[in-house]
Amino acid sequence: MSHSYDLIIVGGGLTGLTAAYRAQQRGWKFLLVEASQRLGGSLETLHADGLLQELGAESMVTAKPWGKDLILELGLGDQLVSPQPEFHKTMIVRHGKLVPIPEGLRLLAPSQWFPFLRSPAVSWWGKLRMGLEFFVPARRDNRDESLASFVRRRLGKEALQRIAQPMVAGIYTADPETLSMRATLPQFLEYERKYGSVCRGLLLSPEARASRGPRYHLFNSLKGGFGQLIAALRDRLPAESIRCGKSVGHIRPLDGGGWQVDGETTPRLLLATPTYAMADLIRPFDGPAASLLQKLEYLSSATVNLAYPLASADRSTRGYGFVVPAVEGRDILACTFSHRKYPDRTPPDTALLRTYVGGAARPEALAWSDEEMVARSHMELSRLLGIGEPPISSVVKRYVRAMPLYRTGHLDWLSTLEDRLSRWQGLGWAGNAYRGVGIPDCVRSANEAVARLGDVAPRPAPSDHR
Repeated sequence: MSHSYDLIIVGGGLTGLTAAYRAQQRGWKFLLVEASQRLGGSLETLHADGLLQELGAESMVTAKPWGKDLILELGLGDQLVSPQPEFHKTMIVRHGKLVPIPEGLRLLAPSQWFPFLRSPAVSWWGKLRMGLEFFVPARRDNRDESLASFVRRRLGKEALQRIAQPMVAGIYTADPETLSMRATLPQFLEYERKYGSVCRGLLLSPEARASRGPRYHLFNSLKGGFGQLIAALRDRLPAESIRCGKSVGHIRPLDGGGWQVDGETTPRLLLATPTYAMADLIRPFDGPAASLLQKLEYLSSATVNLAYPLASADRSTRGYGFVVPAVEGRDILACTFSHRKYPDRTPPDTALLRTYVGGAARPEALAWSDEEMVARSHMELSRLLGIGEPPISSVVKRYVRAMPLYRTGHLDWLSTLEDRLSRWQGLGWAGNAYRGVGIPDCVRSANEAVARLGDVAPRPAPSDHR
């Protein structure tokens, strides 16, 4: 059978664009279909009035190499930037005041004890309990558990409330009571298994010892923001191979092998959409897989970029930003000092602060109007940073059902889903719903999905698909 395309990709975020780029490298004729008018998904950079404002992700980790590898491959290596070392400080809110996060803190526990013991971020009772972690018996079974359960068991309640919850919420916007350790922070489970203690693992493991010292080099951005990455991918793809503003209405497996997508045919189909959108597409021919896909929940959040005269925020923003524990009861989850973190994001006389609202801690925040989000964010910054002047400008960006929730048991769910979907020859799936939510994870997911589809040979659809 002669097909219209070698590959059809549904979804034009970073994952879908990376998949299209890999398809082009293989010499495939492809079609990428995106429902919205804009490519890039959750990655979006706004340039206005001399400000570079990231509306989505602002950093990527370099410990996962796939994002940086793609950037280098696209010829953007000279555009990579690291956080400015002179502002290498992050803070946390404690009883309404900002205190520095101690050097050597690794998300859940310290790798350097002297700075931690001197820090006001945790009470002396909390520090004592965390120190006793060296003597807590290790759990030897391989069952998954929530992040909250793990931290309480090993490090205590205060470590959970004052350290782990706000640090992890900045990545996943999730409630630690539901978040899977195996799917999100497996290295800490490995420390417990191998060394009998998380704190001991942070002191003795080769990878932890190698990452000691300043960690600003472990994060990167681009001089033009991550919109520059989206533009570079788009510019390398034929314009006629991309259709924006078009929703896919119907997908059907062909009896002789291959797929029909709204009248076009292909031996390979890659779905790079949220799982709830993918479920709607495959339900007509695979109800059980659609039901599995629907089980994955998504969280909603928003970013609020606020510009101020630098004079009103200069002294109080000498760092990268701060995180807010949920027990503080604030309207924001965190704040980045964008004018400090990466160079050349603002004019010299302007401060740019970005707050995060919503997530599992404050889901009701998504019901606020843009004006209310700005007002509440400004009020929190006024109280915490002493900013007396109103913002010069503001930009609100909502991400509704954008962050997948990796619940306890996520990897078991994923294994069951993959077993079910693998029945369909020529069907691929990729995105942030499966094995990581960051930029490098999405790139890796696309790379692997296209590689799996590379050796597709036509075969009939499963006999029970009707």
